[in-house]
Amino acid sequence: CIVGAYAANNSLLDVGLMLVLGLLAYVMTENGFPIGPMILAVILGPVVESNFMRSMIKSNGDLSMLFDRPIV
Repeated sequence: CIVGAYAANNSLLDVGLMLVLGLLAYVMTENGFPIGPMILAVILGPVVESNFMRSMIKSNGDLSMLFDRPIV
């Protein structure tokens, strides 16, 4: 894992980040927190946030637009 993290960008920062996130995942596992939802949140969070901001701009900040139509 260390070689792969370093090879991606030739940066020791990536290796350190990998080690810190591995330690965080270990602590979460030992304390009974599920890791799957955390991984999904990290991957899908920026996509959801950008689409939410796009819908808020389109509706002029009105949250009721999210509940007006059944497809939403």
